[in-house]
Amino acid sequence: MTGRVPLEAGWRVFSPGPGLFLEVLSQRMLGLRHAGEELEIDPVLDPALGTVRASVPLAGGRRADVELVCGSKGHGVAEVSVDGRALDLRPLVNPYREPGAAVRSADLHPGEGTVRLPIGTR
Repeated sequence: MTGRVPLEAGWRVFSPGPGLFLEVLSQRMLGLRHAGEELEIDPVLDPALGTVRASVPLAGGRRADVELVCGSKGHGVAEVSVDGRALDLRPLVNPYREPGAAVRSADLHPGEGTVRLPIGTR
């Protein structure tokens, strides 16, 4: 039997199925989660990946091109910027590893173009 769970922007997770895979990839590995007025950025990646690029849905039907630059640990967010402008970060809490950070979703809308988020992990 297939279970359906409503998600943001009309997405549904069909278990087992591609929706479940996308949820694990975007929220667990890339660590990109919407939390109210914020976007939490908490990746856990193999440092050997180097730079990982993804397209993430934002409020209002916009998308952000996200660039995660993996450092030696593959986790812990050092910086988030849009068009070269550093954003204010709110550190997340994780007792087991260096945590990520959250940014205000409103800060991701500098104009009508594509939003780029180079994320440097330590």
